[in-house]
Amino acid sequence: MAISYQDLYVGSPSGDWYLRLYYDSISQSVANNQSILNFHLTLRGTNPYGWVEFDRRDAWIGGNHFSINFHQDPVEHTLGSAVYTVNHAANGTAAFRVEFGISTSYMLNGSATMNLTLPPIPRASDLTSFTDFNVEDILKINVTKKYGGFRDDLQIYCGDTLIKTISNYQNNTVIQFTATEKQLVFNLMKSVNSTAFTGTVTTYNGTTKIGSSSRSAIGTIYNAAPLISGFTWKALNHLDLCSDQTIIKNHTKIGVMLTAAIPQKGAILHHYQITCGSKSVSCTAIDKEVQLENVDDSFIRVYAVDSRSNATEISSAAISFLNYQKPYIQEITMIRSEGGIGHDVTLHIKGSMWADNFGLVNNQLTAAYFYKERNSNTWIQGTTALTIDQKDEFTCTMKIKGDLGADGFSNKNFDIRMIVTDKLDSFVKEEILSQGNPHLSIHEDGVAIGGFYDEQVGGSLQIYSSALRRMISSDWLIFDDPQA
Repeated sequence: MAISYQDLYVGSPSGDWYLRLYYDSISQSVANNQSILNFHLTLRGTNPYGWVEFDRRDAWIGGNHFSINFHQDPVEHTLGSAVYTVNHAANGTAAFRVEFGISTSYMLNGSATMNLTLPPIPRASDLTSFTDFNVEDILKINVTKKYGGFRDDLQIYCGDTLIKTISNYQNNTVIQFTATEKQLVFNLMKSVNSTAFTGTVTTYNGTTKIGSSSRSAIGTIYNAAPLISGFTWKALNHLDLCSDQTIIKNHTKIGVMLTAAIPQKGAILHHYQITCGSKSVSCTAIDKEVQLENVDDSFIRVYAVDSRSNATEISSAAISFLNYQKPYIQEITMIRSEGGIGHDVTLHIKGSMWADNFGLVNNQLTAAYFYKERNSNTWIQGTTALTIDQKDEFTCTMKIKGDLGADGFSNKNFDIRMIVTDKLDSFVKEEILSQGNPHLSIHEDGVAIGGFYDEQVGGSLQIYSSALRRMISSDWLIFDDPQA
């Protein structure tokens, strides 16, 4: 409050002196509905000639008496001061009477009375709590009312949209959205399950707004997942091996036909997700078959997903799930006759297969081999029919024909490619068939160690062993002098 004052002249009619009362507001407590005022009573002469000795100085403020200090001076001085607490009425207003006066030994006496009206303290009600809630259930809002003569209006917003207004709200009133209000909330929350709501209580004195108070809470939509009734599916391939309700792991293609899902509580349907093991596909339409390739699980699951990311799952199991494994060659070994230098070659393979029944037929494994010289790009299929054990762990050991026909393979290096094939898949593995190196080769022109004697190189001794060459070069071998 700005500093104010009230004048009172005392003494002769010419007004040699006058009293002045200053007052201002130190503070105002909204919580306690109080104002604290500071008062100053001063005396001032109106001319420089006279002075007055004051023997009594009194002031009454709001019925309370205050004594003031003695002064003897023809200039303005504070005669007294006081701090006074004013209690406002329940509606926040405050009006009271102030009296002040003076008497002197010269019978110069005077007093005055005035009524003061202070600025009102806002007495708006407080919205003290707003609890998180289910938008379809009762809302709990507590309001502390400061003055019963005022009116409180409560408004509830979802974001910036006004949802509900309750005029002349009384605390503990049951608050619940109507069907129309719920639908408005659902539409505003199409993409979320939870969002912030704001409650605001506004206090009025008649039509005059006193003030307002607000709090926020989280409103949530519960149990709003889409409804979906079912779907159908069938296998689309390998029907010569099994029924259309059988899944062969990693090989079956399935087709799924969906029924329409129904979104709930203002949501819209976003998409369908169809999964089978690690395979998954999404779609938005249900007017055509949805296909998944090479599925690897016995359960087909369909999820209807709405705009709030709520999902409903339904599933169907295959009548038969075959844990099929493709054939595999673990090792290939090839052994030449005559200690590794002959033409006859014995092939040995070891591997695994899925030795079971698909439903309509048994699985069957076949094997074939191909060969080529190492510097060639042309593969030749071997003519030996290979017999495979039809077991989970299979083996095959047979003498095979090569570039020499039934006589086997010439003394060259060959690439050998082995292929095993069952009803669904195949596996390929390659190995090298080396030409074979004798420890000692005797020729009419000389001797070769660690390989065949090469007529084009000639000489009496050919050494193909690198280890033997190192020993000779480092004098590890000592030859006797034939002349000694």
